[in-house]
Amino acid sequence: MARIAKYLKSIEKLNQDWGFKLQPEVFERGIRLFDCEFMLEPTYLKAKNSNNRLHIGLLLPSSQSERKRKCLSERISFIDDKGEIFCANADQALHIKNEGLLPKRVARLTLSPPELSTQKPYFLMSPNALAIAETLMRVPSSELKAFRSGLKFCAHYNLYQPKFSEIARHLNVFDVEEMAKKIKSIRLDDWLDAFEVTSARRFMTPFYSKAEPFYSLLPESNNSVDQIDLQDVFDKYKKQVMAGPSEVAKQMGVLIERNINLWVSPDVIGSLKKFKKLVPGQSKDHRTWLIAVAERGFEKEGIASHVFQEKIRVGDPMQNNILRSAWDLTYSDTRTREVRKFLLRRLLNEI
Repeated sequence: MARIAKYLKSIEKLNQDWGFKLQPEVFERGIRLFDCEFMLEPTYLKAKNSNNRLHIGLLLPSSQSERKRKCLSERISFIDDKGEIFCANADQALHIKNEGLLPKRVARLTLSPPELSTQKPYFLMSPNALAIAETLMRVPSSELKAFRSGLKFCAHYNLYQPKFSEIARHLNVFDVEEMAKKIKSIRLDDWLDAFEVTSARRFMTPFYSKAEPFYSLLPESNNSVDQIDLQDVFDKYKKQVMAGPSEVAKQMGVLIERNINLWVSPDVIGSLKKFKKLVPGQSKDHRTWLIAVAERGFEKEGIASHVFQEKIRVGDPMQNNILRSAWDLTYSDTRTREVRKFLLRRLLNEI
């Protein structure tokens, strides 16, 4: 109780200074406010890993400014001991921040009314979450209605069910079709903002930071926009070679690009180099092959889509997780990054 007393005092001071009517409730693990249970970090981590449907947040020291910035970017609710409160749910967020040296009249305008923000999909920036989101975006509503539970949906598409449950709690939805509607309603600009969250790089390797350049000694056209037919590569290596993000954008008609990029399994990289006579480096007389080896595999990296895999021709860009490809383009050059929105629009509106 003594450890949370300072947080209660900071809330009481907000009520006194600004006329708020916040009513925190003390319980065995911390403070309950706005239907959210705020707790110290050790207790928070245990609650986060449980299967209970809880809306939880952190009690943080005001000195942990970097940690608070991370919580804001990832929509993790928190209260600090100086009166800053951030509480986020699926559709909006409340942020009360004590501006300290500002006059009360100015601070009052800063604190009230609460700041509301639209849903940004920071919580979807992981391989399992992107796989679920992309599947929901690509499967027609008529087919989603057939799934009576998330468990059956995940079993059918080989998705990670615990992550599905976590997303359902975050969005406060109770069936598969409703979750799909919420995810499809996320704005394109909000997807692009979420792609910039660097914490996602703990789970997924950006293609452009992993890829190495090669050029082929085989004859090729000098036409700057001529597209190489890679079907012989895909046919030879089946599911051990997949299109890289720019290749997906090219094949889906949202990018014109002479160079090539590929995701390759570690088992076949040596054979591919021999097959296409690839030489390390770049040459002004040859197109560049950017090749990234997926050390952890296409599934763990979230590169492959979970939709209709057996019905799609080998090498078809629809074998890729389109959301993951758009995320990867965040780490490309400026010109190529611009096609992310077009790729997402194709996914939402035309697939």
